[in-house]
Amino acid sequence: MRTAEKTVSLSLRALAGASPRLAGRAAFYLFCRPMGRGKVREHERAVYDRAERSAITVDGNEVVVYRWGGGERPVVLSHGWGGRASRFADLVQALLDRGVPVIAFDAPGHGESGGTGTHILQFEAIFQRLYKDHGAFRGTVGHSFGNLGMFKALRSGVEAERVVSVNGVCDFFHLLDVFAERLGLNERVKQDLRERSERLLDSGTDIWDTFSVSHDPDRVQAPILVVQDEDDDTVDPGQARRITAAFAPRARLMTTEGLGHRRVLRDPAVIAAVADFVEGDHD
Repeated sequence: MRTAEKTVSLSLRALAGASPRLAGRAAFYLFCRPMGRGKVREHERAVYDRAERSAITVDGNEVVVYRWGGGERPVVLSHGWGGRASRFADLVQALLDRGVPVIAFDAPGHGESGGTGTHILQFEAIFQRLYKDHGAFRGTVGHSFGNLGMFKALRSGVEAERVVSVNGVCDFFHLLDVFAERLGLNERVKQDLRERSERLLDSGTDIWDTFSVSHDPDRVQAPILVVQDEDDDTVDPGQARRITAAFAPRARLMTTEGLGHRRVLRDPAVIAAVADFVEGDHD
């Protein structure tokens, strides 16, 4: 556990002893907000600086959109919690080398975009706006939490010819479970956090089911590549197997070892496999 997480965990547990409700409110505040904004890393800079930048507005927040390459049918990249578009620099370059245009974005509260936090419906809204502006995508790639927003958008009518999940979350409630476990939240605080999440994302349905990737899989008919590192310490590798099973036989699983949750986005073998898959020449 990072120093900042440890401090937050100790503070929440102390607050929970005095008032579970106040601890739930504080936990919910943190649940919707990344702990800091990741900076552009040195190895990402060259690709990042070549992007054509624009902006859209989602829930009053300016969302920065990045585009590399011209032409129609771009591949759209969806970063994870606490991430940013630049984390896909290696994949962007691989796709450009194949002549494939790429679009990525910084979600609200991330990277260069406005706001202090975000949620799955905002990711969905970003995809819908990009789909309206660019038409059907050649492919979409979602990492970690970005996978949930990507699939939510695909089920709502956004079209993509190929879909890739990288260390992606399948079950929406897995987010809450991981968050609660990392911060050592007790059941009363976790229940309060759950109820607050339901009120925020109220859609008249059970959000823990309908916001999961495996919900109503027939609505996504594109071929799917599921990439999962078995040493992922953030997302349970079993999530990838749930995605693969839900979309069988049009989904296939690629596993790696020793890369963890984030370094998988830089692995040459993974990058080549993802780029080949969305390019459409390899099944």
